Amino acid sequence: LQCVIPPPPTGVDCTTKPQQIVFEYTQGDCAATTNLQEGSLKCTDFGPMVADVNVSYVGRDAGLITLSPAGGNFWTLAAPDKLHSSSEFEISDLAGNLLQTLSIHTSCSKALSVGDHFGGLMVVEMTNPDGTVIGGVINPPDPQDDLCTLYSDRTECLKRPTAIGLRFNAGDCTQSANTQDPGKFACYDDNPAIGAGPFELRFSDSNEYKVISVNPGDEFEITAAEAGRSDFASQTYWELYEGATLLQHGTFHSSCSQNLFIGDKYGNLEVVSFTNSEQGFVPANNEVELWYTVSNIGTPPINYIITGDDNATPSDPLDDAFADHPYLADGTVDDEVAPGDFRFFWRTAQVTGNATFHGFAYAKNANDLSQECDDFDNVGVEVLTPETPPDSCETGKPVSLVFEYVAADCSATTNSQSGKAKCEDYWPLDSDPVEIVYTGKGSKHYTVTPVGETLVVGGDPVIISVDGKKKRMESNTKFEIRRGGEKLQKLEIHTSCSKPLNVGDQFGSLILREFISK
Repeated sequence: LQCVIPPPPTGVDCTTKPQQIVFEYTQGDCAATTNLQEGSLKCTDFGPMVADVNVSYVGRDAGLITLSPAGGNFWTLAAPDKLHSSSEFEISDLAGNLLQTLSIHTSCSKALSVGDHFGGLMVVEMTNPDGTVIGGVINPPDPQDDLCTLYSDRTECLKRPTAIGLRFNAGDCTQSANTQDPGKFACYDDNPAIGAGPFELRFSDSNEYKVISVNPGDEFEITAAEAGRSDFASQTYWELYEGATLLQHGTFHSSCSQNLFIGDKYGNLEVVSFTNSEQGFVPANNEVELWYTVSNIGTPPINYIITGDDNATPSDPLDDAFADHPYLADGTVDDEVAPGDFRFFWRTAQVTGNATFHGFAYAKNANDLSQECDDFDNVGVEVLTPETPPDSCETGKPVSLVFEYVAADCSATTNSQSGKAKCEDYWPLDSDPVEIVYTGKGSKHYTVTPVGETLVVGGDPVIISVDGKKKRMESNTKFEIRRGGEKLQKLEIHTSCSKPLNVGDQFGSLILREFISK
C-alpha cells in the first residue's frame, strides 16, 4: 500500500475535441470536484454516494453517444466522431435512486485533463479522433511507501460568503493562525480547562443565530441565511461552552474584505470551506490517492482480487473465505493476472487531519481455492498547515511587482509556489527586444511598463501594477512574453500571498526584485 498526493489539475491535456473519454467512478460527492472548468461544470448531489452504481449519459444525441462499463469502476463515453461541448450524466444506485447529476464541458474550449475530478467521476484517459490516446493508468506518480505529507489548502475567499464551513479543534486561543488585522480578529480563553464535553458553540453577528453541539474534530457549516441575511456580516462572534461554563469567546472578520483562507484558525475553529457567488462552493482539497500493488509471484493465474482499507466502503460482497476479515472491500477485478504480472488498484480519500490507512489485498484463483493469499500494509498521511506567508507578504498583498528580465526558459524557474506558478515555453528567448503583456482577469486595471517591444536583458525593470480601483492583484497574475506578436513564453504567478512570494523568486524569464504592498 502506497500513498500519492495527486498533483493539481493542469488543464492542458485536452487540445482537440475528443472522441472518447474513460472515467473512473470514485464515489465522490460534488465537494470532491477538482478541475479548472470554473463555471462550466455543474454538479448536484441528491443523496449520499454508494459503491455500486449505474452511470448514464443523458446529454444530446444519447442514442449515438454511448456510455458503457469498461470493467471495475470504469466507464467509457464514446461518440461516432467527436463529443459535444457539454456532456450530461446521471449517477444512480442499483435500485434506481438518483444520487448525482453532472454536466461536464468536453470540447476542450474549457480546461480538461487526465486526473480531473467531477463529483463522482474522474478522467483517466482521452482519445482524439485521430486515435491519439492521452493518459491511462500505468503507474502511481512518485508513490510514498510509509508517509505522505499533505499541506492543507489555502484558497482565499474573494467575495462576501453565504456559508462558511468550520471544524471544531477543541484548542485554546494559542492555536490561532490567520493574517487578519488586529481589531478584526480576537480570541479570549475564559476557562482554559477544557474537559471531555459535551461542547456547545454559539454564533452571532448582532444577534445570536445558531447554537450547535459539537465534539472535537466535528465539521459543520454556518450560513448567512440562519442570521436572516443574504451574505455574512463583517464580524462573526462565537462562544464555546462546556455545560454552563464559558470556555472561549472571540470574533473574526467574515465578509472577506479581510483575509479569509481555507485553513485559517480562529481559536478552536478552523475554516474548511466557504461558498460565495463568485467562487461557488470551495472546500479544502485535502485529497490523497491510495495505491495497492498486487503481484502474481506464483504459477497459477490470479482471477479474483479484493483491495481495500479500514476507511473504505464495500464494492463487492466478500466471499466465505474472506467474510470474517475486519476490513472492508474497496475494489475488485475478475480478469486474470498472469504469473509474473502485476496490477495496480487505487482510490481517492479526503483527509481532515493526520490519518493512518490499514490496507489489505486478497487474491485467489477462483478455480482452485487452495491457491489464495492475503497481505496487509499501512500508510500514514500527515496534514500540515502551510507556513505563514513569508517576509515579502507580511506587509499585505502586492499592488505592484518589479521584475528583472533575464531571457531564461522555464527550466530556470526557482520558487516555492509548487503547482500554483506555471511557465510554458513556446519559442527560445535570446538578446532581441521583447514585450510583456498582461493576459489575466481585469486587464483594464493593470499596467505593465515598459510598454512595447523595448525590453532587453540588463535594461529597464518590468513593473506590473494595479490602478487605484483595485485593492490588490488577482490570485493568479498571468502574462505573456511576445516578439512581433508571437508568443515566446507564458507565465502565471500566484499573487494573493496564500503561496510564498519572495524577492529573489524566479519565474522563467523574470526574477522578482521588489514587492510593493498597499
